[in-house]
Amino acid sequence: MSRVFAGAVLGLLSAFLVIAALSVGAGFVLSKERLQGVIVRGFQQHPGIVGDNTHRDYFTECGLFLMNLIRRDDPVANAIVTMWTTGSRSAAGPRLHPCQITHKLVFGAQSPEADVPLTEPRIYRQYLFGSRFLESYVLAVMEYHPAAELFRALTYAAALALFAAALVHTPATALLLAPVIAYLLLVFGMTRLVTLAVAPGFAIGFTLLAFFVCAKRLFLPLWRRVMFFTFLAGMMTYFDILNGPLLVALTLAVVLNHLFYVMPQRLAPSRYLRRAALEPVLILFCFVFAYAVLTALHLALLATMFGDDWRGYFTSLGTRTGDQVDDFRVGAAAILGRFWHWRSQLAPHGHEWLATSMLALGTAAWMMTLGALPGRITPRLLADIGVLAAAAAGPLLWLFVLFQQHTYIHAGFMNRGLTVPAALGLVALLVVFSRPRWDRAAASAAAPPQLPGASGTRDRDQ
Repeated sequence: MSRVFAGAVLGLLSAFLVIAALSVGAGFVLSKERLQGVIVRGFQQHPGIVGDNTHRDYFTECGLFLMNLIRRDDPVANAIVTMWTTGSRSAAGPRLHPCQITHKLVFGAQSPEADVPLTEPRIYRQYLFGSRFLESYVLAVMEYHPAAELFRALTYAAALALFAAALVHTPATALLLAPVIAYLLLVFGMTRLVTLAVAPGFAIGFTLLAFFVCAKRLFLPLWRRVMFFTFLAGMMTYFDILNGPLLVALTLAVVLNHLFYVMPQRLAPSRYLRRAALEPVLILFCFVFAYAVLTALHLALLATMFGDDWRGYFTSLGTRTGDQVDDFRVGAAAILGRFWHWRSQLAPHGHEWLATSMLALGTAAWMMTLGALPGRITPRLLADIGVLAAAAAGPLLWLFVLFQQHTYIHAGFMNRGLTVPAALGLVALLVVFSRPRWDRAAASAAAPPQLPGASGTRDRDQ
């Protein structure tokens, strides 16, 4: 147990060092003059982006531009504090879109919003905003639109790399993972990940998980896997802005650990059940531990160095975890209605039929799994399906119970949370029908060689 805890600490320390290096270095690599030039050329290439979130999330994208335009000049201060500002044409009027504010800051008097006053920049404490820092490295050498297209391509490539890593590890088990990869490619909204704000979290998460699957000898000891999971959780905390990377990485970590590191072990049924139950809890602990420590450290630095009130973090968190949107109380039915409305965002070219049919197929697969279990159930199969069901339940609990308000408001991208649970229905169905064959093969491989006639002699002795 001490080695496991040491692994968690080492993983978190490694994540912290990477985060600190990326965050501080970002203040040196991209000047505000270079950033302004990139933004101006981006606006000139696509002038009508305000309010257009059909093809990419321009709201968040321009939000990162805005944060970097009003960032602190000192690289260390910039690494700790993220600044934000808003503005509106009247006290009772709607706030400006972040793209309108960004346009005002870079075009000045030539902007339609030139006369709109902006609020005094304030600290945005909710997230670490890793994408903001990564953006500095990318835009130092590339223009915005090619960079955004590159990150979409990298997200696709990372998902394919995860499948390739599975083939390297165990080809037969890789077939179980195939539904997850197919769903990520087809109904995860990847065509909308033409963004420097959202795509990096998924691309980096998938890439790290591909390494985890591929390096099977490295991660056979449990303490090394714990170190990896804590590092992964730290990096996803860095890039997550309640838009999915942390949640998806946690779900896939539980599934991949079970498929590639628990299922192949030839253990007695009781020991197998314990391992299958313990390791998902351990992975969840790694994620909670990393998120809690990094967030607490960030809030402490903001409070001590900049006098920020850390209680504002919990006020905002309480709003996001609530169930009130204006005067409307949100429930599961309302969230499902919003997901249905935004289902076109999941599939390439907005094909609603593809998103609907694949999510329905995953739901049907879960029902077929439950129907097929009674006649096939064994302790090992029960453990396998239990882990997959728990992994699928996590995102649903997040979307429909823990973050109802946030899910309802941001249904256009939070509906990605349905993709992996649906895919796991097909994985579970494959496991139900393949597990008996694996058990027979494992028993055959574990049986000692017998001489001709030995079996008959043993039977007579018995």
